[in-house]
Amino acid sequence: MQWIERDASPGRVWMIGVCAVLTVGLAVAAPASEPGATEGEADPTPTPPPAQEGPADETANPFFFGEIVVVDGGRDPSSGTVDVLEAETIRQTGAVTVGEALGLVPGVSLSIGGRAEQKIWVRGYEQANVLVLVDGVPVADPYFGDLDLGQLPVFDVARVSVTRGAASPLYGPNGLAGVVNITTMAGGGPPAVFGDLRLTGERTALFHAGAEGGTERLDWYVGVGAETSDGWPLSADFEPTEYEDGGTRVNSDSRRATAMGRVSWRTNDRGTLHTTLRFVDAEKGIPFHTSNPVGFIKFSRFSEWRQATLSVGYEHEGDRAHLRGQLYGHGFDNTLDVYADPELENLRLSSAFDDRVYGAYGVGEWSLGGEHVLGAAVHARQDRHRKTERFPDGSEDPNERYVAWSWSISAEDRWQIDERTRLVSSVAIDGLSVDEALSLRDDGGAPGLVADDLSSGALVSPQIEIRRNLGARWGASAALYRRGRFPTMRQLYGTEPPNPGLDPQTTTGVDLGVEFAADPVVTIRGTVFANRVTDLITRQGRDFPYRNQDEARINGIELRAHGSLGVLDFSASWTGLDHRFTESSEGFEEIPYVPNRQVELLATVDFGDRFELRGVWRYTGERVAYDRADTIELGDFSILDLGAAVRLGPAELSLQLDNLLDANVEMEPGYPLPGRRLWIGCRFRLGV
Repeated sequence: MQWIERDASPGRVWMIGVCAVLTVGLAVAAPASEPGATEGEADPTPTPPPAQEGPADETANPFFFGEIVVVDGGRDPSSGTVDVLEAETIRQTGAVTVGEALGLVPGVSLSIGGRAEQKIWVRGYEQANVLVLVDGVPVADPYFGDLDLGQLPVFDVARVSVTRGAASPLYGPNGLAGVVNITTMAGGGPPAVFGDLRLTGERTALFHAGAEGGTERLDWYVGVGAETSDGWPLSADFEPTEYEDGGTRVNSDSRRATAMGRVSWRTNDRGTLHTTLRFVDAEKGIPFHTSNPVGFIKFSRFSEWRQATLSVGYEHEGDRAHLRGQLYGHGFDNTLDVYADPELENLRLSSAFDDRVYGAYGVGEWSLGGEHVLGAAVHARQDRHRKTERFPDGSEDPNERYVAWSWSISAEDRWQIDERTRLVSSVAIDGLSVDEALSLRDDGGAPGLVADDLSSGALVSPQIEIRRNLGARWGASAALYRRGRFPTMRQLYGTEPPNPGLDPQTTTGVDLGVEFAADPVVTIRGTVFANRVTDLITRQGRDFPYRNQDEARINGIELRAHGSLGVLDFSASWTGLDHRFTESSEGFEEIPYVPNRQVELLATVDFGDRFELRGVWRYTGERVAYDRADTIELGDFSILDLGAAVRLGPAELSLQLDNLLDANVEMEPGYPLPGRRLWIGCRFRLGV
């Protein structure tokens, strides 16, 4: 990738692009009338089974504003390998957070490490390489470039779609490994109130309540939640260490409050105005590393973790055009307290992050006759990061300040060549420009420039995919793509030795897929993929800067079957990965923390309208980790969760037993996961 000097304001780029999209769209759009037929039937991507209708069901009105939409208004993943978790499926897994739910998707693994944050790996790529959206809005924080998915409870979530590989560039930049789009509840219909309460040992309680309703033109939804926990239990097989004696995990307590509200107003038969507000206020301990292998251990906790999001969007649906745009803003405020002792009595310092994000996007899709659908999108986002270190004597040291712009201009053509064949081709130009980068000088003086030449550049990402129906039951697809991910602000200008000269890391990939519909409600899918990663951003240790020093290959196979057999609903998947460094500055072979195999099995047996049994079994294969130059072998493990539910009118009573076999599991060395836990739950839904 060739770095170029930025000679135009990103704000002006966004304004010009959005104006162009909206102007062309309004010119093409026809007068209002009823939507036409679906654009074609060549897409072999299966439609997921519908959510089960139960007395406590609150999934009837999801909010699809952030989805890629064909002209007729139907949702179309457009490209890539897509899996969808509906709210009912998420409920059946017993997942409490979005991170826990994503761990059931083929090719996705969940990791909890040194900051007690839930992060995902997708096909061997860490989360910073995945574009995570909530209703189409990117939610990565400005400094680390990702987000703790453990701070996103599932209660307000209607569905989660995960696209791996050749995701549509219309979603925006930095989706090197794929896109996760979290769709929340929309409200609408007759007024109703609902609630969900879950209790377990260790004085842990989760609560969520809300209401929704709608009129001919106005839909609304509001939900609030709270969590309190004194910590979570370790497996009985855990062997005590100097910093962890077993039982309840040291420093694993947490508190969290959430709130979300949405209003959708249909301005006319074709236009809808949306506004959404989400808020999270949390604090939590950060469990210590159990063995302190490198002689350095942090005793810390988040005394403050807050996120607030406000978005306003407008959508217009015509006969030949579908247009939407959205303005959004995030506030990230968190304070990390670092102590000198494991008893957390002697405070050394507090690192306070004050981060802001302001962004917007516009997306248009137009029908060019009966054969082509043309899509275009413009995205722009400004990240503002501030860090202040506060000391026990009351003094403060504001030692970091970064301001950066990211943007994307993309186009996509979906061409229905014939009744069975569809060709999807696209291209995106993504850019990053840093306007300001200040940090503490080495001599401890006043803040100054990290680099005289601030980073600026652009990256071109093309991709092409062909899909073919091979008959009434068979479908196949092939995709070739190139995507990139820009360095994060931490990697460019972090407190470690900075490297403002980092290039984006890029991947060139090919996906081959085949699907078989054994029955209208049972489908089987297989995908073979191969990826080559260049300019991989890594570093040799804490005292060394990040560098574009490594290359890797990630090849794999994903198999999935899902559907219904009488009273049994099931989903089964197997993922095999071969991931290697082809060039490594450290001489490493495998990519750390990435399993070589994964198996997931979800089964639900529904005995009419009253009783339900469910089980989730997950197998994770061998992994490696690195302690400086040493390789740590992490063995395979299995986790079995079982649950049962009884429906009593508008209420549902449930039992959930997580980690039934009490497996002692570490996704990362020194950070064991919870052992066996029994949950008791109750949820209800009442019409008003």
